[in-house]
Amino acid sequence: MAGGRGGIPRILPAPWERASEKAGLDSAPRRRFPSRVTAKEPLQVVCALLERDGRVLAARRPGAKSQGGKWEFPGGKLHAGELPRDALVREIAEELRVVIRVGDALAPSTHDYGGFAITLIPFRCTIASGEPDPVEHEALAWCTPDELAALDWAAADMPIVASYLSAHGGKSAVP
Repeated sequence: MAGGRGGIPRILPAPWERASEKAGLDSAPRRRFPSRVTAKEPLQVVCALLERDGRVLAARRPGAKSQGGKWEFPGGKLHAGELPRDALVREIAEELRVVIRVGDALAPSTHDYGGFAITLIPFRCTIASGEPDPVEHEALAWCTPDELAALDWAAADMPIVASYLSAHGGKSAVP
């Protein structure tokens, strides 16, 4: 830092900021500040907290994918112009080969992974027909609330798990 007016320190720009000012560029690589890596809006992703017999379905991501081996609630990205509930029905049919009933929406959660961010939009759901088949996951598990808390969750799903458990006093409201 260099001295500024009245004893207030003046913060010097990082070298990449000075270079971009000299070159007349609007932006420059911002490797030091992951939250500023991209100006894009977070990717909108829906997920299902599928409930059955006091348990919730968790799905383990394939090892070769981002967050591989971590647990998540099944779901996926919204398509342009698609409503979240419609996207969830489509994604669950594709990923698990079941038809679901979409219930209450829960509080969404946004997570910044550094190079991109997602807003996860969760819904409580039940299965209308079929039995889940892990088409796009390594494994599926029907978990009690205590078991949910013990899994190694993908970072974006962790606030959803905490919120779900908190809202149900640590127990599922499903009879």
